[in-house]
Amino acid sequence: MTGRVHPDRIMIKGGLRPRDRLFLTKPLGTGVITTAAKGDAADEATLRGAVDSMLRLNRGAAEVAGACGARGATDVTGFGLLGHLTEMVDASGAGVIIEASRLPLLPGALALATAGRFSGGMLRNRRHVEAVLVHRLVIDADIDAGLAALLFEAETSGGLLFSVAANRAADVGRGAAERGELFAEIGEVVDERSIRIAR
Repeated sequence: MTGRVHPDRIMIKGGLRPRDRLFLTKPLGTGVITTAAKGDAADEATLRGAVDSMLRLNRGAAEVAGACGARGATDVTGFGLLGHLTEMVDASGAGVIIEASRLPLLPGALALATAGRFSGGMLRNRRHVEAVLVHRLVIDADIDAGLAALLFEAETSGGLLFSVAANRAADVGRGAAERGELFAEIGEVVDERSIRIAR
């Protein structure tokens, strides 16, 4: 893909800075739901929720992120949340703490994840992340195993993952509300170059 962008509007994977707040603009679960649907294991309402999410454009999210001075950003697609976050951590030389209770999930996604309805990409993503983040990936022991695995699952047309300075976090919420959207503030950027999934 080629194009032009104003230098002041570039958001990069390596833009995370300690004490930034981290946002995710769409719920997780499209991968596990569509995989389950191929085996007739996802009901119509669950599949419809995933399709609706995939059809939502990221344009509004990008506009909010840009207006709020987003420093680091990427979209969440085939490498899953943790795969793309690993790229950001390594490019930034910083780390993140994700609050598991704040992660947005599509209805039905956690139940399907708990039942093991993952794509083949989930295991490949997990092996890759664990190899890259040797001793730098910590998933707290009380995190549900299905949820933990879901964080490695590939997403189709996932949301944006971006960080803003802590004093701009409220602006993100206001910008999302003005567009009729709800972005989840899922964690913070820290100095240590690692990823922790905390309760």
